[in-house]
Amino acid sequence: ELTLVSTPRIFDRVATAHDFIQYTQALGYRTSDASLVQPAFVKRALASYACRYSIMFGEILSEETCKNLIQSLSKCDMSFVCAHGRPSIVPLIDLNTVYPGEM
Repeated sequence: ELTLVSTPRIFDRVATAHDFIQYTQALGYRTSDASLVQPAFVKRALASYACRYSIMFGEILSEETCKNLIQSLSKCDMSFVCAHGRPSIVPLIDLNTVYPGEM
C-alpha cells in the first residue's frame, strides 16, 4: 500500500499524477536500493532550472568571468551540452583554417 501525504514539488513546479505514477513504476523496476531511483520529474525540473539561469547567448561577460567559466567547464564530463542535451558552446572560429600570424 502506498499513501501520498503531500504534493511533491521542486522549485515552483508541482508533480502531476502522471509524474507520481511514473516514479512508482520506476521504483517497481528497482531490485536493490530504491533510494538510487531518480524521479524523471526532478530531473526535468533541475534541467529546466539549470538552463533558465545559465549564461544566455549575447550576454556580455568580463574577461575574468570568461576565464573562470572555461576553467570550470574543463572539469565537466559533458561541457558542450546543456542539461537538456542541447549544444551549449558556439564555435567562433575554426582553428583548422587560421593561418600563422592571423591570431
